[in-house]
Amino acid sequence: MKTAICEALAALGLLGVVEFFLAIQHDPLIIKPTLVMGELITLYVVIATASEALIVSDLRPTLRQSVISNTLVAAIIMLTAWNHPHGLKGMVGIAVITAILRMFVSIVSLRAAKIQVRRFTSILVGGPLLLGTVWTSINLVEQAYYSYYFFPKFKEGYITPTRWQDIVALVVLWGGTILMLYLSYRLLKYAFRRKPSSLA
Repeated sequence: MKTAICEALAALGLLGVVEFFLAIQHDPLIIKPTLVMGELITLYVVIATASEALIVSDLRPTLRQSVISNTLVAAIIMLTAWNHPHGLKGMVGIAVITAILRMFVSIVSLRAAKIQVRRFTSILVGGPLLLGTVWTSINLVEQAYYSYYFFPKFKEGYITPTRWQDIVALVVLWGGTILMLYLSYRLLKYAFRRKPSSLA
């Protein structure tokens, strides 16, 4: 029962990423669609792989249960195809690749020790998270440079009064970035520690 619930939650997470991916494909407001799609594909692979590795290493289902659960995950992802009939072939491909990838991870996780699976999962999640956080930090610093130094210095009358919404947005963006940086640090620290006992 626990395995089925965890697999269903993982499937819903993957379905959400797929829905978002399909929604932004033709969105004219996306400035760099290729970059955003690449990030979503990375997020999808991380969720698919890490969730299966954690579920299998903790709950230790049988190989038959893994086959059934991963087939159901693929079927749930296929539900998106009915809302997007033009993307039916692509959705079938995504569902099949997801099922194969998760089955491979399931087989490896059943044979590996729990601590090794947790190390792998920490690297898998912490690595992309660190790269994404560093990229976000660079963009925030660049935006702050142009907004608060470059344009005000070289353009007369450019300075506008700072609103409270601007301050809240900066606090939220920088606070979230620092939190993600700390989380990626803890995950990678756990992965490369000699004797990791817990994530804390």
